[in-house]
Amino acid sequence: MSRESLNTLNHRKEIRNNVISTRMLSTRMLGGEGLGGSPLMSCSMGFFARNVTAENLIYAVTAGHCFGNSFIVYHRPWNNDGNSTSIGIVESVNKPCDYGLIRVTDENIDPLPIIRNTDSKLFKELLINSDVSVSSIGAHLCKSGYFSFVTCGRVRAFDGFHKVSDTTLEHSIITDVITVKGDSGGPVFSYSPDLHMVSLNGIVRGGVKDATTVVPLKDILDDAKLVLVKI
Repeated sequence: MSRESLNTLNHRKEIRNNVISTRMLSTRMLGGEGLGGSPLMSCSMGFFARNVTAENLIYAVTAGHCFGNSFIVYHRPWNNDGNSTSIGIVESVNKPCDYGLIRVTDENIDPLPIIRNTDSKLFKELLINSDVSVSSIGAHLCKSGYFSFVTCGRVRAFDGFHKVSDTTLEHSIITDVITVKGDSGGPVFSYSPDLHMVSLNGIVRGGVKDATTVVPLKDILDDAKLVLVKI
């Protein structure tokens, strides 16, 4: 083998090793996994979005009542060993709409348009390929959350509201999806016909008994001037 060919081969090996190392270093963070304002758990991860005018600004979106501005937020996957990793800082919180933007500062975080669905035998990860929302009463919706995982139900009303302390939260989608404390911020979605792809509809705002309220995705994207990360 000539010296030139050997140098080319070594260069290709170096590139391949760099790619493998990069993949090994990346952190997979999926919708429905845990977020905390300390190493302890608080809420659920919703979805990733990019700034409309600055695509390099990546945000993890969750419920606005979970954290205050400038909080350092930690990521914690389902069924992990208790370890957590700092992913970024809360840059802004919109209380009336009830969403919070965590600016991702950890370069190892891979902003994947994927929702965790580990309990499923067929599709343990759901791919977000659309942001078309349901528009009819009785439509089927599901959510993924850190504490109660994936649960499903039906739309009961649109443009609902409820009060939290002195704040009235409006424009909610009302569902009978079951949620528990800590699921707030998790993604709410509808399945496509092949059951592997989903359309994101919003995030969990809160729930009582058999009623869960949802922040519509469009309200978040329009207000914060964001673009949904999808496949």
